[in-house]
Amino acid sequence: MVVNEPIELRFYAAAPDDAYVFTKAYQINLDGELLAGSILAAGFHVNAGRRQYLRLTLSDGLLWNDATKVLTVNIQNSQLAFIRDDVELQYEAFIMLDTKQTLTFREGTVSAVRVG
Repeated sequence: MVVNEPIELRFYAAAPDDAYVFTKAYQINLDGELLAGSILAAGFHVNAGRRQYLRLTLSDGLLWNDATKVLTVNIQNSQLAFIRDDVELQYEAFIMLDTKQTLTFREGTVSAVRVG
């Protein structure tokens, strides 16, 4: 079920803190079928080894649509202020089902870029 997909995150020095600089919607499928139940929690993390730079949850940056089974990731410019230089990081996106099973559905390399 895990899809390995690289992404790019950009911090814009001249942009307002509340500008959305990354938005991506993921439809959750299990073995080719839409998720049957609901989710209790979700996360989107950006890491370098054991160091975590960004941690999004359903109450902060993630939006779950139970009808369409879509998890949307919204990242604001201020959340990427940790990007000081162009660097390669890793990310993972996961959900916790109402059965308490946790599933990673996306992971991969982050090209983190500072603009300006």
